Amino acid sequence: MVNKSSRKSLISINDFLNLTQGTISRLLNLMKNTVDEMTEITQATPPDICPRCGSTGTVTVISKTIGGVVRYYFKCSSCNYQWPVQ
Repeated sequence: MVNKSSRKSLISINDFLNLTQGTISRLLNLMKNTVDEMTEITQATPPDICPRCGSTGTVTVISKTIGGVVRYYFKCSSCNYQWPVQ
């Protein structure tokens, strides 16, 4: 036989499990969106010419993490100029 305190604990555990499943679902969606965004950005084609120095074939995509947020930039290896990927 289940007493009242045990029944209350079971409800709390069920509520916790439902909350955990919802949290996991939200985290998985966030991860999928992040991967989709990363794939889109890393497939971005860098320009052939650096807009600052005019060098050809020196621009690549780089990433910076600032405060847990990943930002993507183009960077010229010739003059070190950086500008955001849009």
